[in-house]
Amino acid sequence: MADLKNTFRQLLPKKIKGLKFGLNQISSAESSDQAEESIRRILHSLKNTASSFGYEKIGTEADRIDELSGEDFYRGVENFITTVNSMLDLNQKKNKKNILIIDDDELTIELINSILPKSEYNIIQVENKLRAQTELLENDISLIIMDIILPDIDGRDVLAELKSQPNTMPIPIIILSDEDIGRIREECLALGAEKFITKPFDINDLVDLVESTSLDEPAIQIVTNLLSKKKLIKKFNSLQRQNSDIDPYTLTLLDIDNLNEIEEKFAQKEINKILNEFNQFIQEEIIIEKYYCHWYGEEYLLFFPDIKEKEAMQIISDFYQYVRDNPIELDKNTAIETTFSAGSKQFQYATDIQDAYFKVSEILNQAREKGTGQILCSSKCREPEKKKIILAENDEITNSLITHRLERENYEVKFVTEGKEVLNLLQDDPSYSMIIINIKLQEMSGFEIIEKLKNKEATQDIPIIILTSMGKEHDIIHGLETGADDYIVKPFSPRELVARVQRLSRRKN
Repeated sequence: MADLKNTFRQLLPKKIKGLKFGLNQISSAESSDQAEESIRRILHSLKNTASSFGYEKIGTEADRIDELSGEDFYRGVENFITTVNSMLDLNQKKNKKNILIIDDDELTIELINSILPKSEYNIIQVENKLRAQTELLENDISLIIMDIILPDIDGRDVLAELKSQPNTMPIPIIILSDEDIGRIREECLALGAEKFITKPFDINDLVDLVESTSLDEPAIQIVTNLLSKKKLIKKFNSLQRQNSDIDPYTLTLLDIDNLNEIEEKFAQKEINKILNEFNQFIQEEIIIEKYYCHWYGEEYLLFFPDIKEKEAMQIISDFYQYVRDNPIELDKNTAIETTFSAGSKQFQYATDIQDAYFKVSEILNQAREKGTGQILCSSKCREPEKKKIILAENDEITNSLITHRLERENYEVKFVTEGKEVLNLLQDDPSYSMIIINIKLQEMSGFEIIEKLKNKEATQDIPIIILTSMGKEHDIIHGLETGADDYIVKPFSPRELVARVQRLSRRKN
């Protein structure tokens, strides 16, 4: 049937051309009768054959118009031509692959539009997350090409959300960036991006990349029964309403140990296969009522309802041994051994799961300090040390927001408003564990401070997070090039800031 429909569709333009010619001839009084006879002959042909080729509506409409006369007949033919032409155009678009570009850079969009053949690809361009969501609902998207920093949101957040939703998870995503910042590239690939390319890019390279990305059958994606972060929180909230404040639950945070080494050796397709296998291990081996998700790129959060810490630890220890005993096979000749580190803690339902995450994350940080393959629970870890953070920020509201949230998570925050104060503090005491700095400071910019700190042996290893406003992509790139380790875009979630502080601490261990 598909071949017959294609054959008929190829004949339709000729039929339409004949109808148009007939309408033009009707304007001549001498040939109007002959022209109408020709038009009706074409309509009879369509009426008798369209249904058998799978185009019932065309056949029915041709039959209806053939019953008309006079001006109604001619208007009916004109409408019929418009309808069929629209259908042909729609079918042509359906045969094309839809590529969604999320970028507010007009030059980039114009370039991509010019180099991808219009006969094969239908380019849909949007400049922000809100419009992208609309297009994803209304169109069947085969590929997404998106900037890492968007006017309304951090592109990493969009990437994480797309890769956590079942309907968008299989869509390959190519990330664009003004600079190839290794830390950001690694995070995007861990979150599920297919490729990470930098601007300006070679035209032929992008065409080859698009053509080599299977748009009919997307590369292996992380498509197991993982909940999205939002759905896990929703599940927890539902159970929280049903349970008393004294009922226990245990939260466990898993972090694959050697994922960075794997990312250096293999393409994203192989990385996704490894993550899929790891997900499958969790589903098959942790046979109890549980909910779990990717909280961040390489982190798994396991939520055990009505399970105490000791029982959860035994489950995770047994699972660790299973993972050690079962290398993941990429092909007949390649098997990857994976291990993980984990932190666990028991809570009551009065403690929100998002707040509990920070406590478990700190336990995982302590496990990481001991090396790889470490599993630690709250009953066996030490009381966390109060880590000192310098916050260089000249906005009092932002300062109050960050300070309050970090102090809740056992950080000691020293607040300053001028760049020189950062250098003075570190000269007196270089033991601060992190610096959060607004790049737009008085007298001395954040860029200058970062550069000075990275050039001194005593301070060069202190992690730095820069704060900047939405839409300041150049500032972010400059800050990362100067030596910053991560960035937060205002406005931001205080919880997101704490999560990034803890993850950066973990990476530095």
